[in-house]
Amino acid sequence: MKNLMNKNNLSFLSIFATSIALLLTAGCNTSANPPAVTSAQPNTPGSTVKKALISITSDPQADPQAVNMGLTFAGFCLDEGYQVAIFFNVKGTTLPTTEFPDDFAYQSHDPMKTQLTNLKKRGAELHVCPVCMNDLTINNSQIIDEAFVTSKPKLFANLGSDTMVFTY
Repeated sequence: MKNLMNKNNLSFLSIFATSIALLLTAGCNTSANPPAVTSAQPNTPGSTVKKALISITSDPQADPQAVNMGLTFAGFCLDEGYQVAIFFNVKGTTLPTTEFPDDFAYQSHDPMKTQLTNLKKRGAELHVCPVCMNDLTINNSQIIDEAFVTSKPKLFANLGSDTMVFTY
């Protein structure tokens, strides 16, 4: 105990306290409401665009809570200024189709297709997996207007070392 206040410990404590003070005050000069970022913004080197990829793999009729949460989370990401891409794959591929019921909703939430339309209007990209479409015998003409059959380059343009990815 008598060596706690030695020269090395005091230097360490001083640096530690200064670091904590800087961390606590670092956010003081930032705006509480940053401007919204949309998918239309370019992704240039050095860009500070925040990206979120929401992967919907669940069957919307078999697990509507999971799909609804994915759509809700995509909206939260848009609220926070993220560039959002929603990737419908595996069983999730059935949602952005003309055959999926327009009025299908989870509990008291908006119908899922209404949510898709609103997310698209807010700037989200709605990608549909062509491999999964083929597996489920969904053709291009069955994809809703708000969505598109994606390609590797289109989807991978949303991936990077700073991309946040969630799967539902």
